[in-house]
Amino acid sequence: MNEPLTINAVQAKSAADSLTVDNVGNVIARIDGTDPALKPVMVYAHMDRVGMIVSFVTEDGFLRLQAIGGVPDKVLPGSRVLVRTVSGAWQYGVVGTKCNHLMTEEEKQRVQPMRELLVDVGADSAEQAKEMGFAIGCPVVYEPV
Repeated sequence: MNEPLTINAVQAKSAADSLTVDNVGNVIARIDGTDPALKPVMVYAHMDRVGMIVSFVTEDGFLRLQAIGGVPDKVLPGSRVLVRTVSGAWQYGVVGTKCNHLMTEEEKQRVQPMRELLVDVGADSAEQAKEMGFAIGCPVVYEPV
């Protein structure tokens, strides 16, 4: 299982000519080029990941989510997510909605809010989900397409 890509100051320092960390924790690494005629290049990313936490485990082993940050509800159905279990391992899940044939016409026409979505992690019960390491408060990140 691949963990989400992260880099810290120690890792960046080994590849950089200079390194600073600003007041909010951003790591700024500078690599000096050897050709002054070339234009500088900047590579940047968030210092954190927008994500969610597990807010509930259903009796049939699905996870419910709560957002941490600006997660857009409309991109979640069908998305693959990574859930960090209580042991620290990352496990995949898939975000789903109620089956289309069980939805009302109104439900079919609107974006399903996060509170109605379920994450399938392959568990058949709340007990099995717990045995797999899933619990309320586990962090979740999604992989945007």
